[in-house]
Amino acid sequence: MRLVGEVNSMSPVALFAMGTRALTNPWVVVGVILLLGYLLSFLVALSRLELSYVLPMTAFGYVLNAFVAWGFLGEVVSVNRWVGTGVICIGMALVGLSEYRKTRSGIV
Repeated sequence: MRLVGEVNSMSPVALFAMGTRALTNPWVVVGVILLLGYLLSFLVALSRLELSYVLPMTAFGYVLNAFVAWGFLGEVVSVNRWVGTGVICIGMALVGLSEYRKTRSGIV
């Protein structure tokens, strides 16, 4: 959004111009495409696995965000945030190693 610019006015014309710039920005378009890919893969995972298994695995996005912010955007990530990211990784490992029930007892 730094490339698109700051919102300086709340007038409908200015907001429309800002929205047009944002929606035609290649990075925004790539982001939308990636989000659609995520949604489709999430729906496929939900159709095959239990929600209590799939949902914690989506926390990988937080880990990925920390590494991208640090490596790609050059942000300074504090020790507390790295520790939190490590805790998320441990939680994902615990869920990933948990036993998955192959049979479903029905819809609750």
